[in-house]
Amino acid sequence: MNTLKKGLITSFLSCYLLLIISPLLAATCVSQITQDTTLTRDGSPYYFYSTDPTKTFWIEKGATLTIEDGVKIILGDPDFQCEEPQGGKHNTAKSIRVYGKIKASGTTFTAPEESETTPEVWEVIIFEDGSEGDFSNCTFRNGGGGAVSYAMIHIAGSNSTLNFSNSTFRYADGAIYAFGNFEGTLKIDTCSFEKMGSAITMKGDTNSNGATIEIKNSTFKNINDTWLGRVASHQVVTIANTGDVTIEGCTFSDNHSDNVNVDVKLTDSGFAPTSVVLKDNSFTGNIEEDHFPVQISAGSNISGSDNTFKDYANGYDGVNILSWSKYNNKDITWKALGSRYIVADGVVVGSGTQKVSLTISKGVDIYFHPLKNIVVWGTLKANGTLDKPINFYGKASDKSGKGIYLTKFSNNSTISHVISRHNQAFFIGSENGGENLNINIKDCQISDTNLDGIYLDGGNTQFIGPSVIIENCDFYNIYNYHAAIRLRGRASPSIKNCHIYNNDRGIWLESFIGSLMPYPQISDTIIENNEIGVLIGALDYPRSYDLGKVHINNCSIINNTKGAEVSFNTSSPPNEEVDAKNNWWGDASGPSGVGPGSGDSVSQYVAYEPWLTHDPNQPEPDIEVFDSITPSNDLKMDFGDVEQGKNSEAEIVSIFNSGNANLEVNSITLAGDDFSEFDIDLNGGISPCESPTPIIAPNSKCTFSVVFRPISTGSKAAYINIESNDPDEGEMQLTLSGNAVTANKPPKKFNLIYPKDGATNITLPLTLRWEKTTDPEGDDVKYWLYVCPRKDFSDCEPIEVASISKRNILYAHGSLYELGFLLFGILCFINIGDNKKQMLFLVLISFAICSLLVSCNGSSSSLNSDSKNELSYTVNDLSPNTTYYWKVAAEDENGNITESSVRSFTTAQKL
Repeated sequence: MNTLKKGLITSFLSCYLLLIISPLLAATCVSQITQDTTLTRDGSPYYFYSTDPTKTFWIEKGATLTIEDGVKIILGDPDFQCEEPQGGKHNTAKSIRVYGKIKASGTTFTAPEESETTPEVWEVIIFEDGSEGDFSNCTFRNGGGGAVSYAMIHIAGSNSTLNFSNSTFRYADGAIYAFGNFEGTLKIDTCSFEKMGSAITMKGDTNSNGATIEIKNSTFKNINDTWLGRVASHQVVTIANTGDVTIEGCTFSDNHSDNVNVDVKLTDSGFAPTSVVLKDNSFTGNIEEDHFPVQISAGSNISGSDNTFKDYANGYDGVNILSWSKYNNKDITWKALGSRYIVADGVVVGSGTQKVSLTISKGVDIYFHPLKNIVVWGTLKANGTLDKPINFYGKASDKSGKGIYLTKFSNNSTISHVISRHNQAFFIGSENGGENLNINIKDCQISDTNLDGIYLDGGNTQFIGPSVIIENCDFYNIYNYHAAIRLRGRASPSIKNCHIYNNDRGIWLESFIGSLMPYPQISDTIIENNEIGVLIGALDYPRSYDLGKVHINNCSIINNTKGAEVSFNTSSPPNEEVDAKNNWWGDASGPSGVGPGSGDSVSQYVAYEPWLTHDPNQPEPDIEVFDSITPSNDLKMDFGDVEQGKNSEAEIVSIFNSGNANLEVNSITLAGDDFSEFDIDLNGGISPCESPTPIIAPNSKCTFSVVFRPISTGSKAAYINIESNDPDEGEMQLTLSGNAVTANKPPKKFNLIYPKDGATNITLPLTLRWEKTTDPEGDDVKYWLYVCPRKDFSDCEPIEVASISKRNILYAHGSLYELGFLLFGILCFINIGDNKKQMLFLVLISFAICSLLVSCNGSSSSLNSDSKNELSYTVNDLSPNTTYYWKVAAEDENGNITESSVRSFTTAQKL
């Protein structure tokens, strides 16, 4: 029994040892690659070694190492040695150094599990300058050392090209690391990074010309300092190379610990990418920890869309902006990301020596932490649109974000359609030397803050304005003794068309110790429901020689606890007054206080006379009337001559509202002595009024048509009266005129004479006869003869046979032949001296005259006037045994025609 037991134990131990040793016996050792080489699955696993004890295993420049699917590479095993064929043993390599190219598919790169005998430091693949790597469906694990610089992929060269797809990185201090002037290409697609100290770290360098880095459709999970208990970096992904970075379709989750507090940090040590695209990424944090999803340098161009952020504490759920990259001096643009930008610390864009332009595109949201701001050392272009404004906002419970600080170098800045809530929107100035800054702020909405809405600090010598323009902006709910617009020192902008309401102070003009008084131009602005509408002075009393340069005109200063207040030193009162003339103080009686009325109060040294007796800034309609007869805006329509009993062409009238409130038309009526001879159609034109009481929106119109239809002759006049709610032109008259003339009548009726209707056996030549006619107005009459084998006279041209003048003289329509003959005869008569010959030519001339007066329309036709009341015309070229139809038309000078009846005749069989 003991012998049996011993045998079994021996067999078991032998099998166990065989299982342990057999993989080692099957392993393949490979030394440095100096030519194209392929590692197949049959030789797996592979160990690498170097025949040069001073070097690690390497792939020479120009050589390619191809690793086929299913191969396993083991690196840095201290318990295994490779033997050369000619003798000698070598420790296995800790890394692969690539000067040429490595291409692997379905390969596992690994090392022995952690143990006491594991080397303190080992790497996997080091890429030198100009090298290439292409990895698909690979696994990288159990690599790295005690610092991120010893990651599983170490990029040491500047122009490497690396592609990783469908690969896995895990169980390491770091996955990919680069330091220095990397200018190559790194593309990562559909990869997984899990359970490691840091995933990707790429440090920047001043000498870098820019890399292309794309990370797409990859997952980053459990990246923290718990693996191996070693020191990890503070970021999951750090990229500080200049160049273009795209992170798209990636997922970041559960990446938080004491040492890992940023998922994606795109800046480091003053270096940052040139442009960043963040698109369709998902970030999930830990609500209990200080953890940032994204940090980006203020010096990068930023764009993207559809990024989501969840469970991040302290308002970090967005793209956190860090200060300017000191090596980036190019203009930058921040575009909408589908998520918010976050200013968690003071952000500086540019510097005193780097003047750059910052463009904030429409639709961008920026969240300001309390007392944090963005300082712009250059031009700011922040222009939203009505449907896609730019949003600045702070913490609602604190209301103390500090917005954007523009410096003396921010000339030519434009700001529009910005909505700012819970923080100061803009601070401009304070550095000396900002004279004549050109800054335009318009169409903005600033509200709900415990700081000033816009603060312009002119200091002692700086001059801001009047090229600083604030227009069409709303300011409301600004508290804590701050103002909607605060001006200090020599800050003197133009403020117009604004609405300032429900604030502690509306506009505060503040002098300060040693500084001068602001003198703005304030116009067309509504200042209402504030504790103080306009405060002048306070911290230091205003200097007497400045007040006359403050202009407040055409404003509505109403329902404020105090309207316009000047604080002054009673021992040294001012010798000038603020120009506050032509304002509406809420009542037609004028301002109260030192004023005589019951409107808002004014203090001493406010020149309020004259004042307005109505509110100039309330929305009002403004009617304008145009018509289609030139000139179109003179409120006159002359239709000219129109025949009695007929209608003129329809002319169009437009009622246009150029105001900013609805125009309510109360009536459109036709009146005047001859109103019945004109007609209006409220459905005429392209925008019909449809009724006499239309309501017309601002910048819109309605139309109707007008027709002149005279009943009797003579000059006619009427007018259209338009009543509306226009405060200045409540009733407008459009004058109508026209001249009615008698209608021209056609020639009188007449009859055909010969042949009778239906006559047969007509021989040629045929002389057609009809009655002469006259025109009622005595116009000349001409005749058109129609002879045609078809009753509808189709395809038969009429013959113009004669005209009868007002003196009843018959003019034939002869040919050029007769006219030439006449002229020839006249010339001959002049040059012939013999009396008999002259007599002969007189006969010829008379014949020519007769030919012209009574002419045929060819050699076979002739026109005759058989009597005073009858005309005839001879036709010859007709066909035998044919039925013809004929009629005559008489036409006067105005084109009026009278036609005879239609008759027919049939020609004989033989003519």
